[in-house]
Amino acid sequence: MAKIRFKCACGRTLAVAEQHAGRIATCPACQRKLQVPQPDNAPAPADIPAADLGSELASLSDAYGAAVLAKARRERVDAALKEYDKKTRKRNRIIVISLVSCLLLGFVLFKVFRRCGPPLGALDNYPESAQPFLRGLNSCDPLVRTAATWEVADAAGADISITVALMLRDEDPMLRIVAARALGRIDPTAAPTHLEPLLGDPALDVRMTAAFVIALCENNPVSPTDLEPHMEETLKAEPEWLDWFKKANAEQQPSPDTLQALERRLASARPKARALAAWMTAAALGPDARLLMLLGDKAPSVRVSALHALQPFLTRTAFAQLRASQNPTAPLRGRFEALQNAALKLRHHEARRSRRIPQEPQVRFAAALAIADNAQNSAAYLFTHALTDEEWFPRFAALKGLEKMAPDVAIAVIRTARNDQPREHNKWTERVEARIIEKARQVKPGDK
Repeated sequence: MAKIRFKCACGRTLAVAEQHAGRIATCPACQRKLQVPQPDNAPAPADIPAADLGSELASLSDAYGAAVLAKARRERVDAALKEYDKKTRKRNRIIVISLVSCLLLGFVLFKVFRRCGPPLGALDNYPESAQPFLRGLNSCDPLVRTAATWEVADAAGADISITVALMLRDEDPMLRIVAARALGRIDPTAAPTHLEPLLGDPALDVRMTAAFVIALCENNPVSPTDLEPHMEETLKAEPEWLDWFKKANAEQQPSPDTLQALERRLASARPKARALAAWMTAAALGPDARLLMLLGDKAPSVRVSALHALQPFLTRTAFAQLRASQNPTAPLRGRFEALQNAALKLRHHEARRSRRIPQEPQVRFAAALAIADNAQNSAAYLFTHALTDEEWFPRFAALKGLEKMAPDVAIAVIRTARNDQPREHNKWTERVEARIIEKARQVKPGDK
């Protein structure tokens, strides 16, 4: 079949079958609408007049324009959604990072407060006598914080009781014990209010120390009857022990059954049970021989608890009250035996060379605390072992005890320790020794 050949205005040559002559064709190159010419020498057709194709072209143009607009709209919407998602993810990341940062900052501040003491603020706001020791309350070394708390309490007394009360929140159990005792010593009126939260402390030695200090603030010397109200909270998790204590307290003399029950617990295979038995012995019977036996226990934690339980009965005040009683001889003899046994826990050098149980640092720390408040001239020789300890804190505790003794006695003990095995000072031990020496210089020969 013959073909009709013609050119489009764009220059493209088109070929169409003769049977399509006169019809409208579309240029594949430019999409222009053309009328197919007649086969007999037909000239190149012109563009189809708009009047002939107006409706068709208008509909096609509208459809194309609508499609372009729809595509552009979809692209803008997709771009907007992507931008919104991007901003939302960024905002959510910022919120999450901010929350996590706040939580971490709060946790860090809490740990710093627990580990390094409370924020002090301006030192000028504190009594002048306490200012040399205040920075130690923020130390990251728990022994330094303990020494600083002790020094601050002794230097400023009740004027600094709020700061000492803040140290009751420290994470170190030994510091909480020292702070509780210091608070009871400097401010007996306010101390029970601050110490009541410690009756539920997770550390056995802390909560039992708090119970004893509260009872001592209310009535000195302390008795099982004074302790009983505070044991309700302290022994909340130990109802069997609470029942035993109430029964022992109700008896004028502990019955054989009561003592047998105690001895079974003292012989328990669990160190925690023996440690609690040490405290209950002290609460019900005082510095009993059963308690002294635990000073040789194989578990350091039990020896520490026994030493802390003995401390309320070994203070200078406790000895003075015994001497003022009608028949002090036998009780005083027992207390001196307890004091000597506590001091023996500081003999770590001899223990290492012998077959005795080596005294771990925490045992020696507790032993130094147990004898530090004794401050009796007749017992000054017991501090010698502490003054030769390889750790500085037992030496510091011993010097704090010697500071309360007669200056000439304290100086003699310090010289003996130096001759035996001299140890280097740090600023905490050096300051206490300097005060002892200065006090000795100020004493006149007739003032002894």
